[in-house]
Amino acid sequence: MSFSVRTVQSSADRDGQLELRYRVLREPLGLPRSASAFAGDDAPETTHLIAVTDVGDVIGCATLLKDGDALQLRGMAVDDGWHGKGVGRAILDAAYAQAQGRALWCNARLTAEPFYSKCGWESEGDGFDVPGVGPHVVMRWAGGGK
Repeated sequence: MSFSVRTVQSSADRDGQLELRYRVLREPLGLPRSASAFAGDDAPETTHLIAVTDVGDVIGCATLLKDGDALQLRGMAVDDGWHGKGVGRAILDAAYAQAQGRALWCNARLTAEPFYSKCGWESEGDGFDVPGVGPHVVMRWAGGGK
């Protein structure tokens, strides 16, 4: 089965994104479904990316939130059954295209730091704890922006 990455285009796309965020990022931590919606999700300049199979299943997602002249990558998730199949890298490629030369950064879970590093991101500063979620580190895409 193949997949493609595109922006969210419908309420069904958005529902699929929120469901994936919940299953991958929130449910394993015992957090409620409502924790899948993030501050800034509905801002007009926010872009939501999804990876979708050829039958319409949302298997990956990320959000780009405007942060001054930069973009913050948030809520990146890939369905467990699709790990290692290029979905995460394809989402990052779409994020780079959306950034159009602006800096990209994220608060990466420590467990995801090796993935981001392999994709050209660099850790910045000391790690920190996000209450209820766990240890994170700020990472910046070395290929874009200032």
